[in-house]
Amino acid sequence: MIKKSGPVLELLPPRGEYARLMHRWMRQPSSIRYSSMKRLGVEKIKKRIMQEKQDLRRRLKLPSCRWFVRAGEDIVGTVSLHNVKRGDKVAEVGAMMGEEFQGRGLGARAVEMLVDKVFAETDIRKLMAYVNERNRASRRLAESLGFKKEGLLRRQLLVNGRPANEVVYGLLRSERKKRG
Repeated sequence: MIKKSGPVLELLPPRGEYARLMHRWMRQPSSIRYSSMKRLGVEKIKKRIMQEKQDLRRRLKLPSCRWFVRAGEDIVGTVSLHNVKRGDKVAEVGAMMGEEFQGRGLGARAVEMLVDKVFAETDIRKLMAYVNERNRASRRLAESLGFKKEGLLRRQLLVNGRPANEVVYGLLRSERKKRG
């Protein structure tokens, strides 16, 4: 748990009942506006998130892991580690927050907790974040955690049928600095 300003946050392993929350978050306007992710039904989400329930201290068996973020009594979002490339020791981070909890710094704190967890419990040497160029809040979040802009993937995504650019960010283990 990390306590900064605001409620205490915890990263919780996936539970089947969280699938309905994730289903709702995937359909909120802020997710649809910036994401090309496929909108899945509750049962498919449940199956996927339960597959992503892993312990980082053991060798990762799958290329992704997920945690849900609890702030006080509320489940407010999810953070994930995905596209893990064991040979290269590189992985991607992602996050999704319920719209009613956005703009409070909870997403930044949750991703920071994930970054700290990954670097403490694995030999991953680099984390990547891919962000829709128009998603200024997520870009600021990555930059606030020390991620460096590494490039622009032109017309990389199809968001609501329209091409969108994606900004690539990277954070090396050696660059990781804790926010104060």
